[in-house]
Amino acid sequence: MFLNCFFLSIYIYRMPCKYVSVFGRIGGKVKTREKIIARFPPDDEWDTFCEVFAGSGAVFRGLDIDPNKKYILNDLNDDIYAIWVDIKKVKPEDLQAMNFVGDREKFYALKEDNPKKLNQRLYRNLYLSYNSYANQRVSYAQKGSKNPVSRLKKCIEAVQDDLKKTIITNQDYIACIKRWDSPTTLFYIDPPYMEKEHLYDGMSVNPYELAEVCKKMKGKFVMSYNIHPEVKKAFEGFAFTKLKFSYQIYLKEEDRQKTTTKNEYLIQNY
Repeated sequence: MFLNCFFLSIYIYRMPCKYVSVFGRIGGKVKTREKIIARFPPDDEWDTFCEVFAGSGAVFRGLDIDPNKKYILNDLNDDIYAIWVDIKKVKPEDLQAMNFVGDREKFYALKEDNPKKLNQRLYRNLYLSYNSYANQRVSYAQKGSKNPVSRLKKCIEAVQDDLKKTIITNQDYIACIKRWDSPTTLFYIDPPYMEKEHLYDGMSVNPYELAEVCKKMKGKFVMSYNIHPEVKKAFEGFAFTKLKFSYQIYLKEEDRQKTTTKNEYLIQNY
């Protein structure tokens, strides 16, 4: 079963440029970010925002960017890191000229490619994200006409404006938190979920290790995590909220869509 990316693409397509996503990513928070941001402390309590496992940066893209604050997007995945670095620098006219229409042979050829030049690298990485099941960048999937890249092309200058002073880093989460932690830092933490490592290129996080890092944190954090007994045990003593949301999945064997609901934890240290 896969997330129905066509459904999410329509949602993204209708967004104002201010909030449009650059690309999709498994576990992305486009549909839940308003509820997540609502849990953030008042603006005057933080001057630095860091998305530790940035992925598609959905929560960052949902913020009203304050030029007087500092913003950091961090991701250990080299391709995801490269997308953010390259989208900051690409010329809008070069992005406009890129053709992202899905093609199975091209998809698998690009998967094996490793371009170094900015435009070629950005094209490869966006193409793999836009034309894969659940934006996992693993298996090819034909997308509908509402591919979110058309929205990004229209909004690239607004996206780049928000990214002008945003710092992009490529560190493991411990180094990232240590680097940016301060009494006025707000972290949003969305780690690979328990027993879902296969969806994150095999990357995993030990919740007990993460909890120990959070216990020593000077700043504030909001964390998304799947509901799992080990998560509850690891973060005992922190504030827990259950976040309920609906989404669609594609039942491949039955060739149909199904709406389902899901609960996740929001964990905070304040």
